[in-house]
Amino acid sequence: MKKNKTMRLVSITLLFAMIALVLVSGTYAKYTSSFSGTDTAIVAKWDVSDGNAFDSFDLFTTVKDSDGTSVEDDVKTDRIAPGTSGAFTVELTNNSEVTADYVITVAQTNLDIPIEYSIDGVNWYKADELDTINNALKGTLAFTGSSKVSDTTPTSKNVTISWKWEYQVQDPGSNPATYDIQDAADKALATGNVSTDVKISAVFTQVD
Repeated sequence: MKKNKTMRLVSITLLFAMIALVLVSGTYAKYTSSFSGTDTAIVAKWDVSDGNAFDSFDLFTTVKDSDGTSVEDDVKTDRIAPGTSGAFTVELTNNSEVTADYVITVAQTNLDIPIEYSIDGVNWYKADELDTINNALKGTLAFTGSSKVSDTTPTSKNVTISWKWEYQVQDPGSNPATYDIQDAADKALATGNVSTDVKISAVFTQVD
């Protein structure tokens, strides 16, 4: 009789253990899903060029006559004087994969030398008026294949900067005193020791 009670107790204990196991197992059962993805970002290329123009900057080494085309043979080579002129061309190219703004700046150190500058061959500005030219020497270059490419936003652009030292011809009807003042000013520069530096620089900036 005692043996039966013991067996019954063991059976009940096992039954409760099994029920507990099932309940515990059910508590930890759940659905699990996971997802992942990978993308690759490539940094856009930055590659702008001035056509190596500034490496061979020669604004005054090829001096022309006052007409801007004839070879100047009345002034010593590499010298400027009234009646001389010249030009310098910068080829700006955007080989990048981003749009780029450019700014070209022209500056003259000795403002006493009356050199005038132009970017269209029509309107001329003195050295102390170069801000007018510099404000016009700004623009945007699109990258190849960009939806922004147009006549106004090309991928490359040639910019020509012309200069001249005006040759003063006295008008018979002009005031001789005015002409003499200008003539005296030009002569004061003609000592052989007067010079000026002209700096032309270009800065490219990525468009946001």
